[in-house]
Amino acid sequence: MLFGFRSHPRADSEVAATKKRWASNVNAGVKVCRYSHFMSSRLDKSWKVLASPSTRTADRCVDIFLREDGSFGFEEFRRDPEDMGMWTPVAYFSAQRYGSQQDAVAAARACVPWLAEVLSP
Repeated sequence: MLFGFRSHPRADSEVAATKKRWASNVNAGVKVCRYSHFMSSRLDKSWKVLASPSTRTADRCVDIFLREDGSFGFEEFRRDPEDMGMWTPVAYFSAQRYGSQQDAVAAARACVPWLAEVLSP
């Protein structure tokens, strides 16, 4: 079972920025970043997190996860002092399904602007 998400002004501006990135990707012919209006405040407890790369300041992370049905997905999170250090989702990526971990990572790279730099050697 997935839990609901309470709107946060900062999250709303990040969602708007994500929608804008997605629109530019679609206009450029890139269709890997699909935006859904479904989002959980946490990942389902049955999903296994395989990787969780984060920024150097540890204020952003992306969880790459495996579902019980064998599909993969990802979600981006932020952590702010006003949230008492709790991780808060910032986008609606967790509803998308990918056939492999590599596909989920590739989609995350395309959708999350800071991730490519973190994953670079």
